Amino acid sequence: MTLFSPLINPGVGDLRPITLAVNESDPAITPDEPPAGQPTQVLGLALTAHHIGGDGSFRISITNLGEQPYERVVVLWWVFAP
Repeated sequence: MTLFSPLINPGVGDLRPITLAVNESDPAITPDEPPAGQPTQVLGLALTAHHIGGDGSFRISITNLGEQPYERVVVLWWVFAP
């Protein structure tokens, strides 16, 4: 399943690089779970920034790649100046 954010306009005026990060989630990724270097089908999210037009506006999509449903996900984003 994929969910989309509302339109975000950071007021930068043109297309810029965007970085996305999961800040919090429920269920949470911990230092030990899921185990490092081990494939998992339980937890996994994909974040994508979609530029909309040329004024710097964008939307974020989040896709659950795992089998575990998420109750809550907090995504942080940064827009960088050239």
